[in-house]
Amino acid sequence: AVAPSACAMPSRRHGDTGASRAWTNSRPAGDVEANSMHRVDFYAARTPSRPTRAVARRAARGRSPAEWLVLISLLCWALVVLHLQVLAWRRAAPYRWQLWQYTLAQQLLVHCFPGLLARTLPLEEASLPADGAFGQARHEGRQILAAEAMLRAYLGWEKPEPDDWVQALVGPPRTPPFELGIFTTVWRRPQLTALTLAAWQQMQGPLRDEHNIHLRLFAVGSEGLASERVATSNGFVYEEAPNHPLGAKWNSGLRAMHERFPSLDAVLIVGSDDLIEQEYLVLCRDYLQTASRNYTMLGLLDMYYFDLKTLQLVYTAGYTEDAQKRRPDRTLGFGRCVKSSIMDAVDWSPWIDHENAELDKGMYESFVRVDPHLLSKDAEHLVEVRARDHGLMPLDVKSETNLWGFQHVTSDPRKPVQEVEIGQLALHYRREGVQAFLDLHDRIFG
Repeated sequence: AVAPSACAMPSRRHGDTGASRAWTNSRPAGDVEANSMHRVDFYAARTPSRPTRAVARRAARGRSPAEWLVLISLLCWALVVLHLQVLAWRRAAPYRWQLWQYTLAQQLLVHCFPGLLARTLPLEEASLPADGAFGQARHEGRQILAAEAMLRAYLGWEKPEPDDWVQALVGPPRTPPFELGIFTTVWRRPQLTALTLAAWQQMQGPLRDEHNIHLRLFAVGSEGLASERVATSNGFVYEEAPNHPLGAKWNSGLRAMHERFPSLDAVLIVGSDDLIEQEYLVLCRDYLQTASRNYTMLGLLDMYYFDLKTLQLVYTAGYTEDAQKRRPDRTLGFGRCVKSSIMDAVDWSPWIDHENAELDKGMYESFVRVDPHLLSKDAEHLVEVRARDHGLMPLDVKSETNLWGFQHVTSDPRKPVQEVEIGQLALHYRREGVQAFLDLHDRIFG
C-alpha cells in the first residue's frame, strides 16, 4: 500500500503529469503550500549541497600535506612532554627515597638512643628549669641537631638536597604557611581605629602572595555595634568584652582568638592606634621558624610617636640604662610577637585579670612563672629588635583618647625622645595612608 501523498507526488525524473496537476489543483490553498514545502524538503534530502560534495571529494583524495604536518607536530610535542615527565620522575625518585631514609635514621636516633645523643652533643641540662615548659622544646630541638651531627660524623651522611635540574622540573619544596595572628583591642576613636585596621587588612594580600604569611586579624571591643562595625568592615573578627578591667578584657579576647584560629604559629600584639611595616612581620616569621634556634618571642627596643593633634613626630630609643636596671626586660610592650607554644603554657591568658595598667609587667610575670629564663636579658630565645637598624618605623599614633597621652610619653624620663621631621612618615608608609592621617587631623582639629 502506498500513501496517497506519495502517489500524488510528481516524478522529478519524468516531469509533472496531468493527473498530478489535477490532484494539486483540487487541494485547498493551504494544502498546496504545505505540499510545495514538502517537495522542497524531499528533494533537499536527496540532493547533496556543494560543501558536502567538496568534503566528500577531500575525503576520497586524502589529507593535505599541511594537515599531516600539523598532526605529526602535535604527536611529537606530546611525546617530548611525556619523555620529560618520565625523566623528571626517575631523577626525583632517588632524592625522595634518600630523604625518607635520612629522616627515618634521624628519628630512630632521637627516640631510641637519647643517651648516646647526649654524649655526642651536650644538651646543657643544668641550664634548663626543672619544670620549664620551653625546656622540653629546646631539648628536642638540640636532640635533632645531635642526630644530624652523629650521622655526619660516623656515617658521612648529609641531608640530601635535590639538584638544580630536579628542582627546576619538580618545583621548590612546599612549605606550610606561617599563620600569624594580629591581636588588638578597640575603644572609642572610631576614625583613627578604622585607618589603622585598614592598614593591617591591606597587608594580607602581599604577605600571603610574596612571603607565605597568612594574617589572622582579631579585635576585642567594648562598645557593642559601634566597635563591631569598625572591626568587621576592615576584615577583623570581632569579640565583645567589658572594658574594665583591661587585663580581663585582653585575656578574654586572646582566648577567643585562639578558639577561632587554633592553628596559629604566633601572635603579634598591637594597639588599635599602632602601625608597623610588613617587613617586621617577615622578620618575626624568619626568627620564629628558625630550626637551629628555639626563638620564642620578639620585642622592639625603640619606636616612634605621632601626635595627631599637633602633627609632631618623635623617636625614642627605648629605656635608658638606669631604667633597664630596674626592669626585668628591655623590650617595649608594642609589637611583641609571641610564639603559640608560650601562649599555650599560660592558657592564652598572659595578663593579670584585675589590672588596668602596667599590662606589660603582668605579661612578664605570667611568662616567668612558667620559665624564669624566658625574658631575661641574656635569654637565648628572646630576640630584641632595634627598629632603626632594620630600617623600620613602628608608629604609635596618639589622639585625645589614649591610656597614655602624647604629653605623658614624651615627658617620661625612662624613655627620652627626640623630634623627627614629619616627612619621614612618607619614607616608611604609603603616601595615601599618610595623607589619610593628615585629612583626619583636618576633620577633627582643623
